[in-house]
Amino acid sequence: MVIWVPVLLIAFALYLAGAYRLTALAVGLGMMLHSLLRPYVSVCMLIIIIPLDWMIDVSDIMSASKLVAVWAVIMSLPVILRAVTNRRPDPLVKWLVPFVALPVLLAPASHNPVWALAWTPTLFLIYSLPLLLSVHFKDRRGIQLMVFCVLFAGLLNVWFTIQGGVDVLLSKGDTRVDYVSEVGGAGGDNEAARAMCVCALSCIFLFMTNRNLLLRVASVALGVLFVVAVVLTKARACYIALPASLAVSLLFLKGGGLSRRIILLVVLMFGGALVWFVGDQIGLWGVGITKRFSSIFEEGTKAGNRITFWTGYVKAFFASGMIGNGFRMTGVSPGFIQYVGHHMSAHNDLIQILGDMGLLGVILFLGMFVHLFRRIRRMELVWHKAFALSILAFILLAGLTESDFWLKYYGLSLAMVVVLIRYDESVREQAAMDMAYLEQAE
Repeated sequence: MVIWVPVLLIAFALYLAGAYRLTALAVGLGMMLHSLLRPYVSVCMLIIIIPLDWMIDVSDIMSASKLVAVWAVIMSLPVILRAVTNRRPDPLVKWLVPFVALPVLLAPASHNPVWALAWTPTLFLIYSLPLLLSVHFKDRRGIQLMVFCVLFAGLLNVWFTIQGGVDVLLSKGDTRVDYVSEVGGAGGDNEAARAMCVCALSCIFLFMTNRNLLLRVASVALGVLFVVAVVLTKARACYIALPASLAVSLLFLKGGGLSRRIILLVVLMFGGALVWFVGDQIGLWGVGITKRFSSIFEEGTKAGNRITFWTGYVKAFFASGMIGNGFRMTGVSPGFIQYVGHHMSAHNDLIQILGDMGLLGVILFLGMFVHLFRRIRRMELVWHKAFALSILAFILLAGLTESDFWLKYYGLSLAMVVVLIRYDESVREQAAMDMAYLEQAE
């Protein structure tokens, strides 16, 4: 607390002077000083900075969030080493660390080693958050932090989507809006749509795990807002992945109670009806979305489509000797460009990883998800289990049509799954300890 008195006074003075960037820098430096005493504060910094990164116009190579991720890992090295070297390390570490390290090892074999190495901090950022949360948090704080972070990121993306231009949205054409931040940075709407889908799932979780009427009403209102915003982006994968992920989670919802399942079903039906009504009133249904879906077959069969990209990536994978072409290097490799005619991502997570990181990269990636799924299956807190499973199903399904595994929303989603699992495991461990104590007392 002593550290924060001068920091906040300086930040407040800078804010009054109109030096907003210096204000943010002062707060950031204060958190860095605090993290020297409490390493978990650096993880909180990372959780906060990732949503804010959507507001900052920076290059893909380096960003504020990547610098904070490096600082957080450095501050957490003793905790990470203890987690790895003790008798019961978190098993997720054995999948995450090799997956992030692999592109660094493959970079020298790429046709452009410098750029292949330059892109690797992106993976470090995305997968450092679930790694850090797996060793730092196993109580309710982790869930609260991540829910706040995800909802904050979602609200920012709602704003950016609206800022992209209402005229484009209401044109009923197949043109999709790009969201533009207040400082001029631009980006595609695919990540925004996916982040807002995870927010919608978070709202369902908040509704089902809170008995406070005000919080439930707020959860429904926010959930409807996020779903409407997803519809506005016209992101086809999200239209399918969001309801499909909910269906998958409900399949494993054993012990949820009939009344709660009925309540959830009614809320989802109400939300869907409201979204449909709003969309109909503003004229979104019809030509716009029909064109987006009717173009699926056309895009899959004409030149320059996803099938072409996937074929090009597979060819490049075999040309590399099945070791990969380097992170984000397959789409700009000479063989791929010669086949396709221009540079392009794979538009599929598994095929992207296959081309970039080879067969070993795919094994590590799938191994990570199989490991998480097995731990989710063992969870006993019903709604935490359903929420974790729905997020895992969503990011896998959405990643079938885009290369998502290097996006910020992906790291946030995996981190959410990790804290849900860790919390459930801590509850079970405490229950086992209590039971053992009672048995000894008897």
